[in-house]
Amino acid sequence: MDKARVQQSKAPETKNPVTALAGFVKQAQEQQPYENVDWNSPIWEIGASDVKSRAHTRGKRTLYFTEHPKSVQPNTLKDLFENEFAELIKACIVRRRVDRGVESVTQMGFLQAVRYLYTGLPLPVRRDPTRLNRGHFVAAEQYLLVKTKQSTACRFSQALENLSYTLDRYSLCRTSISYRSSIPRSKQTVDRTSSEFQKRVDALPENAVINALAEIANDPRLLENEMDLLNMRITELLYIGGFRIGELLTLPCNTLVREPVLDESGTPVVNKETGKPSERIGLRYWPEKGGEPVVKWMPTLTIPILLRALNDINRICGPARINAEWLEAHPGEVNLSASDNERLTRPRVQEILEFARPQYVRAWFKTRGEKFKHRKTTVATLRRLLVAQRYEEPVLIRGNGHVQRLSKSLFALFLNQSNPHNNTNRFISVPMRSNTISTFHNSVVAIAAYKAPRFRLYTKAIILKHCS
Repeated sequence: MDKARVQQSKAPETKNPVTALAGFVKQAQEQQPYENVDWNSPIWEIGASDVKSRAHTRGKRTLYFTEHPKSVQPNTLKDLFENEFAELIKACIVRRRVDRGVESVTQMGFLQAVRYLYTGLPLPVRRDPTRLNRGHFVAAEQYLLVKTKQSTACRFSQALENLSYTLDRYSLCRTSISYRSSIPRSKQTVDRTSSEFQKRVDALPENAVINALAEIANDPRLLENEMDLLNMRITELLYIGGFRIGELLTLPCNTLVREPVLDESGTPVVNKETGKPSERIGLRYWPEKGGEPVVKWMPTLTIPILLRALNDINRICGPARINAEWLEAHPGEVNLSASDNERLTRPRVQEILEFARPQYVRAWFKTRGEKFKHRKTTVATLRRLLVAQRYEEPVLIRGNGHVQRLSKSLFALFLNQSNPHNNTNRFISVPMRSNTISTFHNSVVAIAAYKAPRFRLYTKAIILKHCS
């Protein structure tokens, strides 16, 4: 056999996984898409790179390259990934961002799934990720089924499947992993005879609870507290409109849409009872899953509830929305009409900031690193401290570049307006957060459940607060 034929019969040379991994990491370091992030840090703040966001959940998007915390305490730097494993996962996260534009929340879920894989890895594999094999991924899948519910386990196992694909595609391990999740998806659509349908029915609130919520919504005492009233009106819109909370809290201020009802020939339909032209009423909103604005038309019976809710919402949120419009027109300022050189006494500052007690003035300055000297301060100092609290981000940023400012949003509040323990700052306007709604629901739904016959175990303190 000649030399040429011997060379042709040789198997193709296998790529060295150690070399491949080093090249994979180096390329990711060169393509790092996250600004102001130190590659070597075990903590990455990546939220600033998102091209889509909604203010109702706005906050830090942090990646911790650590194991699962050993307790309910937040992640610490005591349980870091081994450096070699962290380098691999950081490179995968960069690749996902560069190739597919994966947003920060999805990246956080991917890292959470990786932690379940990391938990079961022996130390030699943690220090040399090229030793990963299919058995490690199968073990992580079984661990997920033990530690999480099926829907979560399914989602995380799909993230591990994505990791397996990356490892195989770039030949980063000594053996092909070819992992495929065996956890079935939860059924999204079910017929009325299946057990899955009954599970969804059982998860719905009882009719007695819904009736109790309606009773609370119509209680005249609700008018005594504007934040309780606002939260209740939001709850009504969630029930009658079927919105996601993010869709509701990012409604534009011109959300209400009225259109005449036309027959097949295009002639307006007349209401036989009132003799007036019939109209359909809906709310214009931004779908959370993407797309252009859509109008959700409301059932006729819910129209009075809808209009009452919008009227109360506009009355409560209108002043903060007007202030937001002023702030947007005057960057770096607050609407404090006084000369910067003017000296302010403590009672005068108390009056401006609407504090209930004079001693709150000194505490307010102290928490901002400013001393209230000789019981006086200047307007310039007060203005600077207020400007530092300005909210500058849009309420909504869409992938197509559309931006919705706070002044154009239905829901706007003054700073601390939703917090009964702090004084409202009427110089600063902020968006409404979803945790404000959840805090309200934790109390009011408990009240509603108490009113239902089967729920009698809630404390008298809660009942006296909301029902007496």
